[in-house]
Amino acid sequence: MSKRININGVEVALIVEEPDQPCQVCGTMAETRPYGPRGERVCYECGMKNPQSMRRQMNRVLFGEKNQ
Repeated sequence: MSKRININGVEVALIVEEPDQPCQVCGTMAETRPYGPRGERVCYECGMKNPQSMRRQMNRVLFGEKNQ
């Protein structure tokens, strides 16, 4: 699980291990995150195929940044 939470007025990014599930790009069973180009749940390897896109999606999920 990747999400933002507010603790006493402070925004905190929370990343917790998740059970394996199929990557929405390659189908491999792995821990996935919603960091694909259009928010797909992707494995680490698929996420790293386009690190800039992955970083944008990660910043959107964890820090509320708008995609550019």
